Amino acid sequence: MKSRIIYTTVKCLLGVGLVFMFNNDLLAQQQPASKEDRVANELATMKTDLTLNADQEAKVKTVLTNYSEKQKALREAAKEDKEAAKTKRGELQKQKDAELKAILTAEQYQKLSDKKKEHTDGGHGGGHGGGHGGDHKKGN
Repeated sequence: MKSRIIYTTVKCLLGVGLVFMFNNDLLAQQQPASKEDRVANELATMKTDLTLNADQEAKVKTVLTNYSEKQKALREAAKEDKEAAKTKRGELQKQKDAELKAILTAEQYQKLSDKKKEHTDGGHGGGHGGGHGGDHKKGN
């Protein structure tokens, strides 16, 4: 009887240990990506989707890196004034788009615009909050 209790206790402790081990692995995977990772992922997607040449790739990487740094500063400022940050976010996006437009061909820029529209219209399956703002018309 005593050995059965010990056996059951050990099984339970091992099970709990495994749960914590897997839970920690999942938490580690859910950490937000670093700025460098986000830039690398966006650049890789653009390189594939838009068939960037080497010169364009280098220039786009610079734009994405600069924009990422500005976004980080904006997130810090957003803690103080959310409305001003929202306005500034829109301005930064326009600046980024203008810089990208100057680098890309007309066809590439159109593809990028189409992808962004698809993403904000919900065609991407969620994402960065695009298309979820207050611009929707009330249909009630």
